[in-house]
Amino acid sequence: MFRRFSVNFALFSMGLDAVLVALALWISYLVRPLVSYIPYTVYLTEVGKIPIPIYIIFPLAWVGILLLQSVYDGRKNLHLVEELSSLSIGSFLAGLFLAGTLYLSFREISRALFLSFVVIAYVFLLTWRLAYRAVSRLMKANPNRQRKVLIIGAGQVGKDVEAQISKNSFLDLVLVGFLDDDSEKKASSGKILGPVADVLQVIARYKVDDIVIALPTH
Repeated sequence: MFRRFSVNFALFSMGLDAVLVALALWISYLVRPLVSYIPYTVYLTEVGKIPIPIYIIFPLAWVGILLLQSVYDGRKNLHLVEELSSLSIGSFLAGLFLAGTLYLSFREISRALFLSFVVIAYVFLLTWRLAYRAVSRLMKANPNRQRKVLIIGAGQVGKDVEAQISKNSFLDLVLVGFLDDDSEKKASSGKILGPVADVLQVIARYKVDDIVIALPTH
């Protein structure tokens, strides 16, 4: 029902993830000689350059798998635990898929290089998401970021929406009130601002940003 971020931000996230995956691949190539000092690792002083197609395949595949895991769905992963779970599972599946891709194509790529790439890429994707959430929380106190929500319908569905707004305070949503044609509900609740027909006036008066329609199907 609620979105933690817009479609534009989802597209930005996909682009940033692709760039970071490619960057992680390049960094893993640079640090491969250093990895040689780790026990049970083949000692290499020089590493062959990574083929250009891999710099294209790896980011696209990784982002595609994260897309299938709904990592870029603004309606999901509202909480940090949910996002970390989706990102971790998606990254694990991406690592398996790319390992199989290398086995069937570019088998000359060092296994130590590949493993270091997976770790670096995951750390990059995790770090920028944690940083974004931290900055968002610091900016939470800014009233200009809060969005005013009007709920049309004060029945059970409307109350459920109100509960979700209260539960997910990090979304910076502020409930203005309800609109409902039931006079009994209006008498028992001070949150009902008027009938549904007054929607345009209420939007203008309270400067409403979002409307949630919570009316019965009929």
